[in-house]
Amino acid sequence: MPEATVLPREVTTIRKAIEAPTAYGRYWFLIGLTVFLALIGVVMWGSLAGSMLPFILRSLGFDPATSSAPFVATLVDVTGLIIYFCVAKVVLTGTLL
Repeated sequence: MPEATVLPREVTTIRKAIEAPTAYGRYWFLIGLTVFLALIGVVMWGSLAGSMLPFILRSLGFDPATSSAPFVATLVDVTGLIIYFCVAKVVLTGTLL
């Protein structure tokens, strides 16, 4: 049987549980929301880029089988950082930024 989670002594209500000291401070929910939304955006963008890039490369006359993997990895890595920072700017403005 799993052990019960022990909350800090300061936690007596749900409101205090939300504001309890954590490693991320009192904005832990906004940080989690930022990571969640950025992850969804990066996965959706990676799926779209990975499925469309071979068609674009074939129409340009390149071999899509050999060229698409490095291009998709580079494109998703670079744009993933941009997506993350844009989401963080929108979600965290006024609190941590």
